[in-house]
Amino acid sequence: MKKIFMILPALLLFSCGLAKESGTISVSGSGSVMAAPDTAQLVLTVSEKAKTTKEAQNLANGKISLVTETLNGAGIDMKNIATSAIRFSKDYIWNDQTRRNEIIGQVVSQTVTVKFNDLDGSPSLLASVLDSLGSIDGIEIGNLMFSIAYPQEYYIEARRLAFEKAKQKAYELSDYAGLKLGRAVSITETGTGNLPYGGYGMVQRNVAVMEYEGAAPSEVPGGEIPISYDISIVFETN
Repeated sequence: MKKIFMILPALLLFSCGLAKESGTISVSGSGSVMAAPDTAQLVLTVSEKAKTTKEAQNLANGKISLVTETLNGAGIDMKNIATSAIRFSKDYIWNDQTRRNEIIGQVVSQTVTVKFNDLDGSPSLLASVLDSLGSIDGIEIGNLMFSIAYPQEYYIEARRLAFEKAKQKAYELSDYAGLKLGRAVSITETGTGNLPYGGYGMVQRNVAVMEYEGAAPSEVPGGEIPISYDISIVFETN
């Protein structure tokens, strides 16, 4: 029995010594790459006023038909043209005498979304379409968004950069502390930069808000879109 009690303290001391020497270090890293957009989405609205809703609707339909013909003539396929909203509302005017808004007619608004594919293959298509639409009075362009259809390869590169930065930081910190860096025991994705819903998909940013009344730009630079990846890693140290 005496031998057992003498051995156990020795084992406990040895175990505590091992636990004291091992540990972990947590680091994070961010990687980012720039990519030129290859798709775009244009949102335009046509609004018409008249005494009655039917009259306003007929005017709006006529202008939408003109818009559609113009888009087709510029090379946009019908499958890339879609109505996204139709709104009926009243047209008011302020009466200073009664201090109230008075109804003077009806307003019909229709919003159309136009998609542009393969900007790399047709770099001048977007500018050409805007020039053509500029010949139609009263068109409001609410949003022009540039996108990347398949950003997977860019995220792979951004992820690699994020991992390398985190690993380098871990080496530096462990060296400062006089520790030896071991294997990674935990890797956590903490964010995917500009993907609004997580995962792979369309990456979009708002580029401009413009209104055309007989004039349109001849150049529409898309710039570049930053694609980012954030990562956290836990390494063993000893």
